[in-house]
This record gives sequence, C-alpha cells and structure tokens, in this order.
Amino acid sequence: MGKIGYIRVSTEHQETARQEALMKQYQVERVFAEKISGRNADSPELKAMLEYVREGDTLYIESISRLRRSTRDLLNIVDVLQRKGVTLVSSKENIDTNTPQGRSSTACKWSTPTAISSTSDTTKTIQVQ
Repeated sequence: MGKIGYIRVSTEHQETARQEALMKQYQVERVFAEKISGRNADSPELKAMLEYVREGDTLYIESISRLRRSTRDLLNIVDVLQRKGVTLVSSKENIDTNTPQGRSSTACKWSTPTAISSTSDTTKTIQVQ
C-alpha cells in the first residue's frame, strides 16, 4: 500500500515546486513528474504511473486538472484507478475516493459532462444534458 504522487505542469518554463511541496507533505514514496500539456495524449510519466500503481495504493495529485484537461480522458483515468483498487486524493478539490463523501463527490463531479462558460467578469459551470 504505497503513496504515489503525480505532478504535471504544462510547459518547460513552469515550476513544479508547489506540487513537490505537497507531495512531501503527503509523504509520498514515489513521484511521477512531467512537463507536458494536459491535452497531450502521449504522457509517458502518466502512463508509467498508471502501470505502476497497484491495489491498495493511494495516488496524490494537487488538482484533477493535473491528470487531464479532457473530461473523457479524466474519466478513463479514474476508471483505471478504480478497477486497480487505487485511492485518488486531490488536494485542491478536497477529494479522497477512499471515503463515502469522496466517492460520491467524484461521481457527481465527473459523471456528468460539463462545459465552462466565461464572460468578461464571470465564469460559470453549466451541466451538459
């Protein structure tokens, strides 16, 4: 039952220090990190992490957006983790899929596709029917 971390930033110029500090706080044993766009389907470290994790492990991330930007890709990753018996903990969204609240929160947040609508002074999330 290992503590695994995944860190991603979108460009070579962005820093991972904040995410690294979070991994130290969680006392993760192994960290997979990469500097690659979340829209890029070819993420070697993400693939390596998904192959590495095993039943009973916990995956720590700073935010669900660090896993993927696409809702479909994110749902696929969450499905893989669930099938492997891996708990997902997302710091920003305060999600822990090992708790009843975390499981229901995950189901609510990720099971219904959403679209982001933005105007000059407001941003709102709209559920897609």
